Amino acid sequence: VDAGYGEYDWDMKDPNSAPIERIEETKNEIKDYFQEALEHLQQASEHFQETHSDRDIKDAVRDCLSALESVLKKITSKNDIKDAIAHLKAEKVWGPDAIIKDGMSIWDRIHAIYPDIRHGQQAKSDISEDEAIFWVNRILIYLNYIVKRKKVLKK
Repeated sequence: VDAGYGEYDWDMKDPNSAPIERIEETKNEIKDYFQEALEHLQQASEHFQETHSDRDIKDAVRDCLSALESVLKKITSKNDIKDAIAHLKAEKVWGPDAIIKDGMSIWDRIHAIYPDIRHGQQAKSDISEDEAIFWVNRILIYLNYIVKRKKVLKK
């Protein structure tokens, strides 16, 4: 920003706002099709805005996973995420298997590394904010890909 006299002031972006911005972009992408997923992403955004504990961070990741699950189930009319991804692969129009299978990989890895990502699990795990941002970004990239393919395929 030019402060006058050829001097510049730099406005630094809050690094914690990055996942919120990506969530907002994804919400905009899905808003016309996936109300339940939209609600999950809104909750994730709120968890990132009010991060006070490890649980808040896990809840943000969990809500993004729930949005992904919701979209996949709705697109495929399947009751299980594994069946939904298998359905997308079988249709052979959603893109390379390596991309489609990544949804299951994300799902399985998060649940393996953080078994308490969903409430009610006995096992305890730790997650850093950096790890959460990594997983949220990966989920949202996948989610955006699937939704954009849906629009192209007019399904």
